[in-house]
Amino acid sequence: MLMGRVVEHGRTDEMFVTPAHPETADYIEGRYG
Repeated sequence: MLMGRVVEHGRTDEMFVTPAHPETADYIEGRYG
């Protein structure tokens, strides 16, 4: 979620390996929170 909107959805294992959205990649890499 980004500002109340779903950014990406799918299988967790796939999103961690090949995120489709830059915001998802940033979150996985620890740039948020």
